[in-house]
Amino acid sequence: MDTQKVLLRMTKSINSLSSIPTRLYEGSIKIAGFSVVPFKPDPVTPHLETILNQKNCVNIYATENLIFYGSVIKDNYTLIIGPVGRIRLNDVILTEMLFQLHEQRDRIDELKEYFEAIPGNIEVTRFAQILCDLNSYLNDTEISIFDIDVFNFNSEGNSKGIFENLQKNMANIHEADASTEPTDKTNWNTYSIKESHEFEKNLLFAISHGQVEKLSEAKFFNQSVSVGKLASDNMRQLKNSLICSAVLASRAAIDGGLNIEQAYTLCNIYIQKIENSRNFSELSNLSKQIIIDYAKRVSALKVGETHSPVVARAIQYIAHNINQRLYIEEIAQKLNSNRSYLSVKFKNETGMTLTDYIIQQKIFEAQRLIRYTDRSLLQISSYLDFSSQSYFQMQFKKYTGMTPAQYKKNNKE
Repeated sequence: MDTQKVLLRMTKSINSLSSIPTRLYEGSIKIAGFSVVPFKPDPVTPHLETILNQKNCVNIYATENLIFYGSVIKDNYTLIIGPVGRIRLNDVILTEMLFQLHEQRDRIDELKEYFEAIPGNIEVTRFAQILCDLNSYLNDTEISIFDIDVFNFNSEGNSKGIFENLQKNMANIHEADASTEPTDKTNWNTYSIKESHEFEKNLLFAISHGQVEKLSEAKFFNQSVSVGKLASDNMRQLKNSLICSAVLASRAAIDGGLNIEQAYTLCNIYIQKIENSRNFSELSNLSKQIIIDYAKRVSALKVGETHSPVVARAIQYIAHNINQRLYIEEIAQKLNSNRSYLSVKFKNETGMTLTDYIIQQKIFEAQRLIRYTDRSLLQISSYLDFSSQSYFQMQFKKYTGMTPAQYKKNNKE
């Protein structure tokens, strides 16, 4: 059997039948690639090295935005399938992808067309089963989806058995919902926060309503939440507490409209990060990241639902042009409005001035770029069109409480 010919036919057939992009590599050399709507460079490029370095027969890689790529290995060949995943692509996500690909933002419509041609109704569990079936045919070995390694966007290691964890967590959450009183038999049922019920209620309300600004206030991270004694060891106790928080945050995000599978998959990625954390500082940073991340995802879904049309369009315009120097007069003209009306309307509905909102969104974007790309701080400052490096540093510290260099150190180690 000519392995390469068989794999080439399979690579082409999978794309023809499913419309999901496919590519075949021999070692690190690309042999072929197929896509309904071509886009070069291939969107998988920023993640390619990690995917090709895997040794197991079947692997799944999850990006920051929960876009999934799957790989099946046969001898020295790697068949890569994806992206798949139930996500809502907005201009911020697409702009960030282009940035990672070292492409200009004016190609955003091309990238959007590429993703729109890919079926959006494939669940990750179904995708995993397809990979297992391909592996069975190619390697004549049976693998369960519960044996698949899922490598994620910011983990040093892999999430072994993430589908098994996902299944258990969902079952336990449903058990907790069916019980009004916590018991010692089910760990998840012991996660009721009795001593700080009001704080929990406010926190989960803010997540479910996408109130990122409110959650960014220090008071949400300076108050301790009692969840009972979950372990005798202090580190284990804190990890268990954060796992509880991740589950509660995922449920609040679902209440806010986040896709159930996306919420639970993200939850399991964070659980793996919690388990892999080595000190209290890492866990403290994670506690903030989990809450803000879920709130941001809910907030992105609510644009247009909680704001008037002109404010919603202003928010969308800012997101679409986040790497440009934005002027209120110019935004008003683009929206066929006037500066005064837009400014007052925006402040009344968001509680922020347009100028403050623009800077805040640029800082949010800078945080994502620092965390998930290898660009220098100078490159990021330039990309986001800050007038100077010192002004970038000043605004970054104003909104995050630390300098860009400190933030990079805390999130890259």
